[in-house]
Amino acid sequence: MTKTGESRGLAPSLIRSMDFCYVIEDKKMKGSGLSRGDIVLVTGTRVVPAGYKDPYLQRVLVVAVKLDKKAELLQMPTETNDNKAYLIDPRNLSRVNEEDQKCFEAMIEKQYGEK
Repeated sequence: MTKTGESRGLAPSLIRSMDFCYVIEDKKMKGSGLSRGDIVLVTGTRVVPAGYKDPYLQRVLVVAVKLDKKAELLQMPTETNDNKAYLIDPRNLSRVNEEDQKCFEAMIEKQYGEK
């Protein structure tokens, strides 16, 4: 996995797939199950219309899954559980530092095995 934005031609501050992030703002996410301080893994992006008046004006949102800090497991949604994937405005997220990113990546390898 590439960790630096420069190696993929992206600004280093942009949130990318496989980045772990803190939820820093939860105002527009009430009732979602996420709250400020939660850690999520960004699994991808999705483009959605910014409003109903102009469907060609679009906004990029991120798709993320929640990290269960106590169990050190990702809460991946499947048919057999109630876990959710969240569609989040990336302005509500802040990337974790590089040291924490590596720690969480090791946790994923432990949970799912290296592929």
